[in-house]
Amino acid sequence: KKLVMINQRIKKGEMVHACLRLISGKEMHWYQVHLLKTGSIIIGMLMNIDVERQEQERLKERASLDPMTGFYNKVITKRLIDEWLMSADRQHIHALMLLDIDNFKALNDELGHYFGDEVLIGFTEQIRRLFRSSDILGRIGGDEFVIFMKDVSEFKIRERASQICEFSYRDIRISVSIGVAYAFKDGDNFETLYVKADKAMYEVKRSGKNGYTIC
Repeated sequence: KKLVMINQRIKKGEMVHACLRLISGKEMHWYQVHLLKTGSIIIGMLMNIDVERQEQERLKERASLDPMTGFYNKVITKRLIDEWLMSADRQHIHALMLLDIDNFKALNDELGHYFGDEVLIGFTEQIRRLFRSSDILGRIGGDEFVIFMKDVSEFKIRERASQICEFSYRDIRISVSIGVAYAFKDGDNFETLYVKADKAMYEVKRSGKNGYTIC
């Protein structure tokens, strides 16, 4: 599509500036292309910008991640889930899991914020080992996390929720309340699923904490 657009603009006599990923030997590299048609001749300049483009991608990725945990930040988490739901297979099971560490403020007050940060990092490292690279892991608050599981079974959802509730750090049991909402059954966008999962999570908190509820 981009090449067709470039060709159309060149035919109109327009100066064209574009970034293209082109085959160079056996590898793909980013190039900046400048083209201008003068009479029957097309004058062009091709510049390899692969290093600059890769650095831009790295900076973009860093900006989308929570610096402490490496999970996606709230804005990116919401966007990725909403974008994925737009084309997801409605016949399969997909679930939004909302996690909140119980009594985290008290832990910070008693043991210090530095230790609290260690707990968060250790907690998220354990979570990362449980889930697939295709699942979306997001930190949306201080001690609040979202996990979006794609194409998953109900058994696997319950198994993962139970495993999270068994986490500990330095022999300190981490109490976690979890609410789960199903995509399309409970909502078809992040906001709706979040509200449903949040309601389910607070049912857990009211009934003693450190457990999970599915809408």
